[in-house]
Amino acid sequence: MGGREKVLATSPEHQSEDEQRRLESAERGSFTSVKSELLPSHPLELTEKNFQLNQDKTNFATLRNIQGIHAPLKLQMEFRAVKQVQRLPFLHSSNVALDTLRGNDECIGFEDILNVFDNL
Repeated sequence: MGGREKVLATSPEHQSEDEQRRLESAERGSFTSVKSELLPSHPLELTEKNFQLNQDKTNFATLRNIQGIHAPLKLQMEFRAVKQVQRLPFLHSSNVALDTLRGNDECIGFEDILNVFDNL
């Protein structure tokens, strides 16, 4: 008898119109939002997102092979120290020191021209 009561309580006849609409709208919206979060919209999007991380890993591996383990460790410590130095929370920080350490201070990219702040 307990199983039959549960079926009756969840059947559409026993739900109000508001509950049915809410469930239907949740069912419709949930699948598209999950899919868009899991899959990138373009095949190169994931590569572009992780470009700086991949380049840093490659540079550290090359530096380790050439100069030994101390060089990438020292550079990583400098990166961490520079990332901790920030302006006040409501001001945008340009991270000039980080760009200088990475060698990006002499490069002009889209973010320089279009004022895209990815480092917030």
